[in-house]
Amino acid sequence: MASVKHVLGLGAVVVALAASGLAIASNQDEQSGDQRHSKMQMRMDKRMGELKAELAITAAQEGSWRAFQDAMQPPAMDKAAKRAQHEAMQDMTTPQRIDARTAMQEARMAQMNTRSDATKALYASLSPAQQKTFDAMSMKMDKGMRSGKHGDKHGAMADDDHGK
Repeated sequence: MASVKHVLGLGAVVVALAASGLAIASNQDEQSGDQRHSKMQMRMDKRMGELKAELAITAAQEGSWRAFQDAMQPPAMDKAAKRAQHEAMQDMTTPQRIDARTAMQEARMAQMNTRSDATKALYASLSPAQQKTFDAMSMKMDKGMRSGKHGDKHGAMADDDHGK
């Protein structure tokens, strides 16, 4: 009987330690999320600076450059709003979740269209030499994204034929 109590006591200690570890991990996840976002923003700012310098943006092109740079910023959504959105999904019926996901997809598509329009406007303002540079740099960035070097969640391969 003493060994059963001992095992149960150890089990309770293990559960308590695991729970406290989860709470600590949750706090660390929030901090690491903030840190990841900060590092991502720093990398993005660095790449945008490099692109602007490489393109040698002129004063006349500055307006389209700023519009492009603004359009490339990730959408702002604080953690509380994200959490509330996730919690709201838990209480929805399947058709409601489908509609909510469709609305989210439409919002992402609208953001993509904004980025596309800003990119095309910037591209149209560039000289042929700048366009060639932009083409080469954007292809390089695209290839890096597909190889997973920049956080591609889908693990797509860098090869255009996806390793075939």
